[in-house]
Amino acid sequence: MRKKQNKGFTLLELLVVSAMLMIIATFFLVRLSGSQDSARDTKRRSDIKNYQVALENYAIKNDFVYPVANGNELTALCGSGRPLGDLSCPDDPRSPTFRYRIFSDGDSYVLWARLEKPNTPITYFVVCSTGEVGDSTVQPNSANCPL
Repeated sequence: MRKKQNKGFTLLELLVVSAMLMIIATFFLVRLSGSQDSARDTKRRSDIKNYQVALENYAIKNDFVYPVANGNELTALCGSGRPLGDLSCPDDPRSPTFRYRIFSDGDSYVLWARLEKPNTPITYFVVCSTGEVGDSTVQPNSANCPL
């Protein structure tokens, strides 16, 4: 009599392999979310620097006077009839939770964006009209550079 050979996998083998694949997928998803935070922070830094260039160009055309803004969102300076005109003014990647902000008294300005990393303490990327650039745990509250 011939012995019947089973061709295939048992249910237990399939469950073990499925569990291992889920563990590996979970590991990669956790690692990916941290990368997304860093990527958004990099975009924030780039956007704020681009706004700095736009403000400096505005000042050059307007006798070295910056538009006055008191904690406004930077996108409020964009659009027809506004100081930065019809420039492409990006908003924060996590808008409306996070926003790009500006304080300006006409003679100086401070631009900032809240960063996702590090999460504690809350950290801001700050750019000042004096040329100072850096991270700060103090949220700007005037056109005076907090760096």
